[in-house]
Amino acid sequence: MSANTRIDSLWDVTRIGSNLAVFCDCGHSSIVDAKRCARWYGVHRFDIRWHVLARHLRCTKCRGRPSHLRVTHQLPTAPDRFPKTEDQWNALIKRQRG
Repeated sequence: MSANTRIDSLWDVTRIGSNLAVFCDCGHSSIVDAKRCARWYGVHRFDIRWHVLARHLRCTKCRGRPSHLRVTHQLPTAPDRFPKTEDQWNALIKRQRG
């Protein structure tokens, strides 16, 4: 990532092929798959702007909100809670649309 890369939303993180490092005050940290997370947020119509992104995240250890987010090229370490197949994604979209 160059010094001139501006990150305004989760889509910007996916555009540069990075992931999301999430840090909690309890000391727990995790790397989230940004591409799948952005798709999940898009389906649910969550706000994915960088400055409000933490509102949708919770620590898997203490259930608190993250204290810090960072862009990283590390591989995801967070539990995979997203749909795994395109059929599962389509079923989720169908449920959301009623």
